[in-house]
Amino acid sequence: MLSTNQQQFRLNNIFYSNYQSTITNNRANTHRGIIKTTVKLSNSSNLIFGVDLSNNTKAINNNTTSSLFADTISKLNSQQRSLVANGNDRTFNINLLWQKRINTNVTFSISSKLLNNWNRFNGFITANDSLFRNNMLNKDSLTNQLKNDSNENVSANTKAILTVVLNPLSTFAFTTNYTFNKSQSTLSSFNKMPNGDYSRKDSLYSGIYDVSGHNTSLGLTYIFANTKIISTTTIETGISSINQMYQKENPFLQKRFLFFPSTNLTYKFKSQHSIIFDYSGATILPQLNQLQPILTNIDPLNQLVGNPALSPAFRNSFFISYINFNSSKQKNFSFEGSYSFDINGFSTSDNIDEFGKRTYSLINLPRNKRVSIYSSYSKSMFSKLIELNIIARVNGGENSKILNGLTILTRSINYGLTINPSIYQQDKFSTELKTSLELNSVKSLSPNIEKDQYLNFVFQPAVSVNLQKFTVLKMDWFVTKYPTNRIYGNAQSISLLNLSITHSIFKQRSFSFQFYAKNILNNDTGLSRYVNNNYSTQTTYNTIGRYFMLSINYLFSQTSKSQTK
Repeated sequence: MLSTNQQQFRLNNIFYSNYQSTITNNRANTHRGIIKTTVKLSNSSNLIFGVDLSNNTKAINNNTTSSLFADTISKLNSQQRSLVANGNDRTFNINLLWQKRINTNVTFSISSKLLNNWNRFNGFITANDSLFRNNMLNKDSLTNQLKNDSNENVSANTKAILTVVLNPLSTFAFTTNYTFNKSQSTLSSFNKMPNGDYSRKDSLYSGIYDVSGHNTSLGLTYIFANTKIISTTTIETGISSINQMYQKENPFLQKRFLFFPSTNLTYKFKSQHSIIFDYSGATILPQLNQLQPILTNIDPLNQLVGNPALSPAFRNSFFISYINFNSSKQKNFSFEGSYSFDINGFSTSDNIDEFGKRTYSLINLPRNKRVSIYSSYSKSMFSKLIELNIIARVNGGENSKILNGLTILTRSINYGLTINPSIYQQDKFSTELKTSLELNSVKSLSPNIEKDQYLNFVFQPAVSVNLQKFTVLKMDWFVTKYPTNRIYGNAQSISLLNLSITHSIFKQRSFSFQFYAKNILNNDTGLSRYVNNNYSTQTTYNTIGRYFMLSINYLFSQTSKSQTK
């Protein structure tokens, strides 16, 4: 995969341009097995047991080159990096659920989950980072290291729910939840010696990190339901604690209060005609690497600095939905709208020095908002042979950050319209034509205002044919166009042809053996543009990605005692 990135930004009336290209050649091989069993212990008690095992091996080969210029003529830095490595991820997951009906009005359930994840990383990193002043080399840094990293994480969760039916219309549910996490990361870096071997350990980028934490919460839910109204209100509170130690020294301990309120109201006009109002609030905790990051030299020109004073954010989310399906006329109309804002939300504070080196940390800023409106209309015609779908959407947002001490506010909005007619004949074929039009407008409000606005057109026909009873062939063609705009003088047209095939070699009610291939003809060229916090970015990429899957499914059931899947 080849990806090129061109980024521009203004700082102190200087126009900076960053050019980056990355060649990626990664491979992965995944094996997974799932067992789920339901045992009926008695007429009022059930036990559900599940095991999920997975093993993922991967080979990584990444090569990146980048250069940063000031006013397109003065070179500030350049970077050449190569990463060749092998990795392995293993996951072991056990789930247990016990349900007991105490009497006709009281039900109790307890569930437990145990997750063990282990991953290993072994490879070589080589890099040449150069800093320039007046187009002359000022400092050169060479890196050639062997990395041996491993991480193991154990997580255990227990949740108990007591449900009490007060009357035919009202129900209470009491919930208690406890989660424990423990992980250990062992990082080892070895520098290359003059004789060619990697025997000298780099103490700066080597060490053992121990992390442990637990969450405890209590919740109360009230449910009211009749033939017209369904109302649910939940209040959940808790405490989170996390502790990190490096080399069994320098402990970092933090405790936080958790609060998760929510309410939902559904009103049914008819069986398929309803309106929904929903509110939810959530405490968002900072990630550990945002508070106290692990020191690495993966990208020395972009370094994350921890902020131990980072406070939790609280997100308020509002949602409304209206659905009206008329089965007699075979038409459907739906509308959805959402709005959310963060109190004490997360943002970044960036500092860029004279060489273009960026250090950044997470901070709390108030202005993070998001809004979304979605509406769709569909109608079946000619005895369901033809179906017409029309979708209209609007998405917008507002966020802020700090760049070299200057607070910058960004507002964005996206308008989209999609028209999708399709022809369908059961067990034979289906055709679909998807056309969409999008208008993107982004403005960064600062002393040097950046604005980007462009129109994007997508044309996507598709056809699916049942060649025989158990074989389906599908082909789709994707065409999109990005026109020239004020910042970027190049127009882009993208054409993509995909072919997928699904073949069930043997299929019965309880057993199926399937082969699936996707993107057989894939040669994907992509492009994206956006302006965000005084940064204007255009990214292009080329990739060939093919996907093959062989699946065996078996279902066995014995209704008298147990059910296994």
